[in-house]
Amino acid sequence: MALFWLSDEAWAAIEPHLPRNQPGARRVDDRRVISGILHVTSHTVISMIIM
Repeated sequence: MALFWLSDEAWAAIEPHLPRNQPGARRVDDRRVISGILHVTSHTVISMIIM
């Protein structure tokens, strides 16, 4: 079972554009967050198509 929706190649393209060393709360794993966003977005689109 894959843990992430992004391939290693896609993640390598996205990661350099993410902020680093920002003040505030401790960051969580960016790859997991983006994978979660993609998961929710894809399932929302599918449910909108079905309705």
